[in-house]
Amino acid sequence: MSRDEASLLFTLARRTGSTPRHVLVRAARMTEQGNEDANEGLRRLRDTGMRYCPLVDDCANLLLTPIASYAHDTLDSALELLWQDAHQAGP
Repeated sequence: MSRDEASLLFTLARRTGSTPRHVLVRAARMTEQGNEDANEGLRRLRDTGMRYCPLVDDCANLLLTPIASYAHDTLDSALELLWQDAHQAGP
């Protein structure tokens, strides 16, 4: 993940009142489900907030390992959708 991508990830997490790990896992879930739009993903991020969840941490750890690199293109697309909707919604 580049510095620019990491910065966008942290910004999105801050704007949704969530954590970067929650954002990564939500984007991954969006790619799996295929039918969840970005607005729904943002709503779920806001609902989750900063609440600690060991499963989210474990999933995020897997997403950040080299073995998950095959999913990065799809994950990047989902993160882009979340970022665009969050940017349009404002702070």
